[in-house]
Amino acid sequence: MSGLLLVEDKRGQGIMLQIIIAIFIWIAGVLCIPLMQDIIDGARTGLNCAVPAAISDGTKLLCLVTDTGVIILIWTTLVVVVGLILGKIR
Repeated sequence: MSGLLLVEDKRGQGIMLQIIIAIFIWIAGVLCIPLMQDIIDGARTGLNCAVPAAISDGTKLLCLVTDTGVIILIWTTLVVVVGLILGKIR
């Protein structure tokens, strides 16, 4: 079992450690989604995004940017995980 977690310069020896770290980062990112969803819902309520006819164009844009928070978190986590895995392979 200890042979799986070797971190050496030889090609392929440290890939298991990189994959394990990538999985931990992915899990941490996925666990942050419900927390961010609550924050985003609170921000949308405070901005009154539910009634688009009653808000200005700037507030509509702010509502749109607020909605992209979870998507940005998912993409950032995915990019970091793939970068960790592929960075060790090449």
